[in-house]
Amino acid sequence: MTTPSNARAHKRSPIREIHSAGAAPQNGAANRVAIEATITPVPAPVPTPTHAVAIAELERRFTELTNLLYDTSVPAPVLKEKVFPFLAPDIEFRDPWVKASGLRHFWIGLKGFHAVIRFDFCISQLAVKLNERGDGGRVTVDGVMNLNQLVVYTYPLRTILVYEFTMTPDGQRLQITSLEEMWSLGDLIENLPGAKRPYELYRRFFGYLFGGMFWVAATAKDRLTNAAAGKKAAAA
Repeated sequence: MTTPSNARAHKRSPIREIHSAGAAPQNGAANRVAIEATITPVPAPVPTPTHAVAIAELERRFTELTNLLYDTSVPAPVLKEKVFPFLAPDIEFRDPWVKASGLRHFWIGLKGFHAVIRFDFCISQLAVKLNERGDGGRVTVDGVMNLNQLVVYTYPLRTILVYEFTMTPDGQRLQITSLEEMWSLGDLIENLPGAKRPYELYRRFFGYLFGGMFWVAATAKDRLTNAAAGKKAAAA
């Protein structure tokens, strides 16, 4: 007659079973396969390339924003819908002539130059750099601002745009905190009607002038260095 304790199924620890199996004699290939299957670690899942995906999405987003901001044919309602949500309350704007801060001033300026000035923007290259925390970064855009104020002439102005932005950890919320325009002074002068030829002569003249000045400075330095080395050798 069996007792209740003997009737119960005896439960064994999986760890104890592994040790028991490892300590047991190797009676066949089946035992070895069972042991190896028990102790073989499961490989970790391959991480998804979220960083590359985030960079590509930010490049697409800032390309779209630049084309909206710097094409004055875009009406104000479209700017309100597609640009305004990405502007931070404390946004700052800087260019060689203007410095302004605050969303109200930025928005008035944006609508104002879209109403007064005619131009568009051709992007040559765009680069995104995230900060170490991944919650913001900087975007640099290199391109040409085509000023179409005169119907008979388009003034191409080489322009570099620098955006600074923040975003939420999930990447769903993005805000531009700073926008800076930098213009090429050389392009600004060279592209003025009638100024190209005189400006080229001016640059060529100063090329010779600075070249001669640098040659004199380098020659004088070499002679002084050689003279000092000669005196040192003679003293030795």
